[in-house]
Amino acid sequence: VVKALESVGVSGEVAAALTNTIIESGGIDALDEDAQNDGLPLSDNARFIIEKRYLRRDDDGNPIEDPEGLFRRVSNAVALGEPEVKQAEYEEKYYEIMSNLKFLPNSPTLVNAGTGRGCLSACFVVSPEDNIQSIMKVANDAAMIEKWGGGIGFGLSDLRPKQDRISTTHGQACGPIAVMKLFSAVGATLTQGAFRLGAHMGQLIISHPDIREFIHCKDDDDTLQNFNISVQITDDFMKAVEDDDNWNLINPRDTGDGPANEILGTVRARDLWNEIAESAWKTGDPGVVFADRVWETAPNPQMGRIKTSNPCGEEFLENYGNCCLGSINLDAHITGNDFDWESLEETTRTGVRFLNDVIEVNSFPLPVLREVNLDTRRIGLGVMGWADALVRMGIPYDSEEALGLADKLGGFLNKTAWDESARIAEERGPFPEYEKSALKEWGMPPVRNASVITIAPTGTISRIAGCSSGIEPHFALAWWSNVLWQDHEGTSSRLLDSPSSIVESLKSAIGTEEAAKEVLKQIVENPENAERTMGNHGLDSAVYRTAMSVSAEAHVKMQSVWQKHVT
Repeated sequence: VVKALESVGVSGEVAAALTNTIIESGGIDALDEDAQNDGLPLSDNARFIIEKRYLRRDDDGNPIEDPEGLFRRVSNAVALGEPEVKQAEYEEKYYEIMSNLKFLPNSPTLVNAGTGRGCLSACFVVSPEDNIQSIMKVANDAAMIEKWGGGIGFGLSDLRPKQDRISTTHGQACGPIAVMKLFSAVGATLTQGAFRLGAHMGQLIISHPDIREFIHCKDDDDTLQNFNISVQITDDFMKAVEDDDNWNLINPRDTGDGPANEILGTVRARDLWNEIAESAWKTGDPGVVFADRVWETAPNPQMGRIKTSNPCGEEFLENYGNCCLGSINLDAHITGNDFDWESLEETTRTGVRFLNDVIEVNSFPLPVLREVNLDTRRIGLGVMGWADALVRMGIPYDSEEALGLADKLGGFLNKTAWDESARIAEERGPFPEYEKSALKEWGMPPVRNASVITIAPTGTISRIAGCSSGIEPHFALAWWSNVLWQDHEGTSSRLLDSPSSIVESLKSAIGTEEAAKEVLKQIVENPENAERTMGNHGLDSAVYRTAMSVSAEAHVKMQSVWQKHVT
């Protein structure tokens, strides 16, 4: 306020005095209230996150737009991907689905669209070959990607094991874990576009001689904390586990330093499998990737075998591939006790077109990234708010009814998204690799995109939308969360958080939002009694089960139903 007064000629002392008068009269609160009367269905927490992480700022770090301006900026920038005669129409459509929280794109699009800087894609894949030139090139390319705000997946299976002979130097190879630490150091040095920390994925095939070291590489080593790691599991390995057979560890080198495919060791398959499970249970890593399914369903096998996924694991990409993501808020498409299917279709079609236009207006830190992106035109339309939608309809997450609805909904979204991609292909042509792709072999008509459906974790955008993340159950009904944001000092803030469906359920049962928030604080203090607390207020406790009370089998069943429709 002082700066605003000084900018119109009011002296510093007078400006300070006027500011104190405003504060004492409660005028600041009134101004805040006016700022929130923009008609946008954003919670206080969502507004806080948007202000701290997404709004454009001046050179002094002060916001120069509000949430409405954010959505206007993004819709205007992305609509430029349409022919000029359609730009105004689609600018309004894009603004409508974002401002009503029906759909939100990934964070880089929200942050960078319309600013003339940064990339609009969230994730990339860059995998090294087994030579020093390739490893250092990937490190350099990774630095450029992270400088522009991207997360990166690295496939490490082609790298020879630690201490393998190198004939040209008479030295020894450092192995994939050391290379991963190199890439991690690059990421730690260069934060992603200055608004979030670097995110990485490292994947290694189960037959690699260094697989045991890989499984445990994050147990006690904090140098890889910005890495997710996953083991690529093959059908042959699972058969060996089932039959209690031994498993060969094979050197992947293809140089003259020794025989190709040399067996360097043998282990009991079940022992290796149990190590993976125990480590994942203790630390959260590694994940597992069923590699044969990835290779069998790859839309572009002509571009080479897929070696890894993006950092969060939802998108398996060609080398130097990248993908723009966006998610439909299912919770915003409920009418009564069912989905508004007409509205959901409209949002799906608009979301597919939005992501296609992101490809048109995107900028990239490396020419090869643009080349692969334009050749494949991969997009990833996903969902969030699934757990909230079930709560509003009174359906337990771990019920057969929920599985049936997920199957119906996933099929609907898949069919609609591919149909819209085909419509766009009629206007602009199919993706350039279509004629050589597996999609044509599978009998799919010309489409604009090599892939359309991807369910991302939606860590931050689901909080803006006030809904649950992805297709996951609520991990808690209420919690304290720390929001990291950038200022001159680097700061985080602690917020009481709860999905809107939970808040509204309590509000309906108790009568006021203030009383509902008091109950939420009780839940935070005693999370083990959360379901009982909901039941004490006349609500069906089965509907409010959280991730810790939903069985592992129920998690897997829900995952498998949705996964059928991810293409």
